Amino acid sequence: MQVFITVNSDRILRITDKEGAFLTFEISKDEARILSVLVPESRRRKGIGKTLLAASEKLLLTKGINKIYADFTDHAEGVKELLADVGYTMEMSTDILAVPMGVALYSPKVKKALATGQRAVTCLSLSDLTVTRMRKVFDFLADVGADVTGYDMAHCNNRISTAVFDSEGKPISVVLCTDMERDLNVDFLISRYSKDPSYILFAMLGMIEAAKMEGGEERYNRLTMTAYNSNVIALLKSTLSDESNIETISRCMCFSKDISTGDVEMPDIEYKKDEDDYQESVWEREVFDIPFQKNVLWKSKWQRDRDNKEIRGAKGQE
Repeated sequence: MQVFITVNSDRILRITDKEGAFLTFEISKDEARILSVLVPESRRRKGIGKTLLAASEKLLLTKGINKIYADFTDHAEGVKELLADVGYTMEMSTDILAVPMGVALYSPKVKKALATGQRAVTCLSLSDLTVTRMRKVFDFLADVGADVTGYDMAHCNNRISTAVFDSEGKPISVVLCTDMERDLNVDFLISRYSKDPSYILFAMLGMIEAAKMEGGEERYNRLTMTAYNSNVIALLKSTLSDESNIETISRCMCFSKDISTGDVEMPDIEYKKDEDDYQESVWEREVFDIPFQKNVLWKSKWQRDRDNKEIRGAKGQE
């Protein structure tokens, strides 16, 4: 079987058989994240997905990648079974919540928060930032250990995604959103000061004001968010609506596989570079290893791993 490899300056790796099946990864220093898996329906259950995954793992190993992560919703047909069959384990599963856009924009609680929002901070959408301020936002994201990559920034809605600056012009919180058809999804919600929820609130309110400017209910049906962090979700419930207005619409599952622990079983694979968009320098240049973080305050991936180990150790001693 032939597979074709593309890797570009956004650190996006794509492996395809040129017959409609492909995988895309985002690569970092020693980890990779699966962004998409696609096998045409007419070619499923023939081992094509497994072959592409195995080919990807072998290639990633040679480039110093040790672990692969994958986040998928329960609507992704067959992905859970495919990953389980090739040795991926589910690290966590959590709800994806939705609030009607009208509630987010016009609930009495939001109106009150906006009315009393005379504060010594400035909320700006990313599309309104100067180059200097955007650099400060990138520095801020690196300082708080947020795994916000070039891919995430390129695909967010920069007219609604919001950065909050204090009176000295320093970023203190950021919310990044993406359009998911008629939903506005909150991907990252990050604060410099995890003990003060008001900074998260400022970012959320700035996002809501920007959403109004972009059409509000005419453009979006719902505001959605994955419930990674209980503090953020509690703030969402207390600020945007009564709990009865929040609906669980699906589940998000996080899978991982340590590919450094053993040999990958490989069929006969011939690798070919897709010369139209293959940049060897992406593999060679230094990539900063920033911990994984979604819509959390400080709970990074390595912290969750540490907590899980402590919990498992405590249970083992009982």
